[in-house]
Amino acid sequence: MNLFFAKLLPDCPASGCTFCDLSKLGQNVINFSIEIASVLAIAFIVYGGIMMMLGSGNPQKIKESQGVIWSAIIGIVILSASWIILNTFFNLMTGDPNWPWHTIQCQ
Repeated sequence: MNLFFAKLLPDCPASGCTFCDLSKLGQNVINFSIEIASVLAIAFIVYGGIMMMLGSGNPQKIKESQGVIWSAIIGIVILSASWIILNTFFNLMTGDPNWPWHTIQCQ
């Protein structure tokens, strides 16, 4: 199995997977997506900054690099908002605002 995606799959017991393991899979996919999106957003901000420095004062290149940076910032805002929405949803579903949905532990 590809080690890149190995951390997504939960460790199911020999008796088979349960609903908790399915919840753990969902949690792993969400956390993995947030990690990848965060790294990509930072990479695009750096790329936009490099484009701006290499633009040599060309207004078209500077405008293009600002567009890349703003797109990355908007992506970070959307990512943060989606995490807040998920957190609120799971807190409302469980009735416990301290329930750690992002660290599900199956017995």
